[in-house]
Amino acid sequence: MSVEIVGVRHYSPACARLVAARIAALRPRHVLIEGPSDFNARIDELALPHRLPIALYSYYASDEATHHCYAPFVEFSPEWAALVAGREVGAHVRFVDLPYHARAWRGESQRYDVAAWRGRDRYARAQASLAARCGVDGDDALWDHLFERGADPVDLQKQLSTYFHELRGDDAGDPADDAREAFMARYVAWAAAQGCDVVVVCGGWHEPAIERLWPSIGEVVDEPSLAPDASIARHGSFLVPYADRRLDALSGYGAGMPSPQYYRWLWRHGAEHAAQAAVRAVVARLRAKKQSVSTASLVAAQQRIDGLARLRGHAAPLRCDVLDGLADALVDGALDAPLPWTARERLRGDVDPRLREALLALTGEHEGLLDGATPQPPLVADVARLLALNDLEPGARTREFALDRRDTNDASRAIVLWRLHLLRISGYTLDGVDAPGAARGLAPDLAYLERWRVRRTDAAVAELIEAGAWGPDLATAARERLSERLAATGDPARLADGVVDAVRAGFADLGTRTLGALDAALARSHDHGALAAAGLRLASLAEQGFWRESLAAPLAPLLTALLARLTWLVEGIAGAQAPADAADIDAVRCIERVTRGDLPVDAHAASAALALLRRRSGDTDAPPALRGAAFGLLWRRRAQVAQHDVGAAARAMPNATTLGDFLSGLFALAREDVVASAELVAALDRGFVALGDDEFLVALPALRQAFAWFPPRERGELAATVARLHGAGAGTAHALTARLPVDVDAIGRARELERDVDAVLARYGLARTEIGA
Repeated sequence: MSVEIVGVRHYSPACARLVAARIAALRPRHVLIEGPSDFNARIDELALPHRLPIALYSYYASDEATHHCYAPFVEFSPEWAALVAGREVGAHVRFVDLPYHARAWRGESQRYDVAAWRGRDRYARAQASLAARCGVDGDDALWDHLFERGADPVDLQKQLSTYFHELRGDDAGDPADDAREAFMARYVAWAAAQGCDVVVVCGGWHEPAIERLWPSIGEVVDEPSLAPDASIARHGSFLVPYADRRLDALSGYGAGMPSPQYYRWLWRHGAEHAAQAAVRAVVARLRAKKQSVSTASLVAAQQRIDGLARLRGHAAPLRCDVLDGLADALVDGALDAPLPWTARERLRGDVDPRLREALLALTGEHEGLLDGATPQPPLVADVARLLALNDLEPGARTREFALDRRDTNDASRAIVLWRLHLLRISGYTLDGVDAPGAARGLAPDLAYLERWRVRRTDAAVAELIEAGAWGPDLATAARERLSERLAATGDPARLADGVVDAVRAGFADLGTRTLGALDAALARSHDHGALAAAGLRLASLAEQGFWRESLAAPLAPLLTALLARLTWLVEGIAGAQAPADAADIDAVRCIERVTRGDLPVDAHAASAALALLRRRSGDTDAPPALRGAAFGLLWRRRAQVAQHDVGAAARAMPNATTLGDFLSGLFALAREDVVASAELVAALDRGFVALGDDEFLVALPALRQAFAWFPPRERGELAATVARLHGAGAGTAHALTARLPVDVDAIGRARELERDVDAVLARYGLARTEIGA
């Protein structure tokens, strides 16, 4: 019995060749591969005649969110080589890593074997030292220089083992490493206890730890397994088609690889052919983009590539030689950023366009395809059934739909499309909603005509399989994903968008899960203006309903929670001299709208909100506009709330510097009541008359802003009331609202000048009448 642990780098052609060679030579009874062990019962699915690349997609759902990760396979993956070679020699092939639902770092990894060790101090120091000694830049160039040059498998295995042991050294790893390595070591001990040869294929970072751990475990009788924690609501794994563009690290995929197409050429044909193919691909892409690449430039590039390869000791040019040589020959000026292939990161915007195209040429365009016998989540069949039932099946040509939500059949079709839209499935595109003709004045949330485009896309297959993580059918999956989306945001506008999306997707009842997500998101909102805007929008939707669907009762719990949060936020608004702020006024408008009695919100929450406004209307520390708006609401509710009479109006009016801001709030909430109440107009008039000239000039700009709330007809009614108060006739009322011959600011400046002149005259004992005489 022997146990051979082969540490590898994922997506390395050299490691894939080594793994295949060792399994063929040893013909072990067990081949153990780093991968999610809960997929072992279905591991034969990987033996179906798929077209690579594909990925093993794993997910689990907790109370907070649904998490997922990928374990991609390409033809030059060492793990794929182990699967193929293990089957060829008749070995028992197993994945031996922790199931994804058990991962200690939950939700942080896009890939099953997240390479967190790249950021470790020891790793960074060792890599930097090796790169400096070898004269290369970046981890990828260093790896190719050390291992992708076609070394003998025996020598390569020794070199890899030395390299990985040096990288790991005495690093104990983090808790995630400890858990995974203990589980994999236990699997090795289980296989070894059967007295047969074992080959283990794992990431090189884990090789030293597994070598050290497994002999000390003792005999393991039962094959290791791990049940999901009670907090896991759903979990599972499925195969999905993958693509080179998703695999490439340039796309931002944290555990991706560089230039999948280049390494495919390297795997199939060797370094010499890969270099030639890479140059041809880059030149062809540049020329297709209308970039001139002359024969002279191409010859110069090839000379530089060959020269760099010889200088670096490469028998044939490697990827770094090709890209460095092309950059030297094709880029004339200085670069604003480092060469993009010297680091693993998303392509930056300041990368030279020619270098960007060179890298994209080496990404490749391969797209995977699953064999037709591959099991799929039940969501896929449910979506196919609904699309056929509603005549929405996508085709090679785009289908366009204009769906009228007032029509029952169109509404059913629109609901299916909205649910696919919520799941972000490609090929189901909403171009917009509108209300044509006489209905153009409808609020956007009530627009009934939806315009959709439907077209078959390759990405939709993988996306539907992945969406199965949210539920077994379209309704469940879409609702769950929407709930998670709402729970993840604290932006009230996005919350309102989400509620409208829920209504259009047929989830007007919201449900316990969605309401819980909304409550949690509301608790994170600290912007009372944005919250008020969302509340006004949702209150309008609740009052009007959505085309034969009543929404008052379904939205009442949400509006109650929003009202409670807004009440809490308004309580803390301070600033006795703060200028009028639309957010303060909107907050009171929202409270007024939600508590007016048309909506079945909680009575206690409504009473608490009105009691707050009663306190704030007389709070001298509150912003004047907020005080005015609160007073205006209470004036409108004076039959329901403690009496707010004319005397209260007079007492509530602040000093001249903030009078206009106070009135802005008052008029915003009680404009019609002001016009209709001669007593209230009289109280306001007495306040204006009491202002001195200086005070009036100070108050004038804000007063103009406040009176802008009145439309022309109401200004005329207000002017008539003021004229009657001063014993003037209708002509005076008309003059009060007539257009002035000069700008109102000019009148203010004239009044100020007259005041200054009067002050000078008074200083010398003169009066204006004396000057006139």
